[in-house]
Amino acid sequence: MYTSSGKKNLLTVNSLTNQTYDLIKEDILTGRICWNERLDIPQLSERFGVSRSPIIKAIEKLEHENLVVIIPNKGSFVVCPTEKDINEAYEIRVMVEETNCELAFQKNREKLIKELDDIEQEKKRNREKGWNYDYMLYYDRLFHNAIASCADNQQLYKIYTSVRCQTDLFMSKSSITRNESIPIEYSHDTILENLKKEDLSSVLRLMRVHLRQNFNDSILALNKYLAKTKDM
Repeated sequence: MYTSSGKKNLLTVNSLTNQTYDLIKEDILTGRICWNERLDIPQLSERFGVSRSPIIKAIEKLEHENLVVIIPNKGSFVVCPTEKDINEAYEIRVMVEETNCELAFQKNREKLIKELDDIEQEKKRNREKGWNYDYMLYYDRLFHNAIASCADNQQLYKIYTSVRCQTDLFMSKSSITRNESIPIEYSHDTILENLKKEDLSSVLRLMRVHLRQNFNDSILALNKYLAKTKDM
């Protein structure tokens, strides 16, 4: 499908709002669109080859997820978190992830081990092809999503996905390097190792340590961002 200007439409006719929403959301959560950055509706419309209507509706959906704030007469901007926002979101995420681990352990331990093993093996095979923040985020999502899915609780999964969006937003300004990702990847390995040992208490402890690392990275990213913007 093509626009009136002759450019190929990047989206199909069906579910334009949802597809546009997914694309903008991914740009926000990976830091391509930064904290406090204004969402330029005409530019996004041109980029995705759609009218402004699905862009506007997508932004409204993002506002409901607390990823975007709409300011009357000024525009729509990516949320810039406060330290309190980060702290509260991680407090919730720790509780949710611990419950996910417990339920997955009780209901689907063997299935979970198989899925996490597959994820870790794929990650190791692909790691040497190149590394960046998107790579780390992709496999971290797969790892935690597998645990949440194996918990087999739809209501809990909804809470998990909501708080995960928030913490991904907080991490989007993190400048994690290849070496700095090693503790995160090591946490995945050790969590999986203790699942195989049927040591739930160690799994829960390691999950808390893992999320504390993410929390610390988020706070560091916020402080760097505030210091940089203060000097501008």
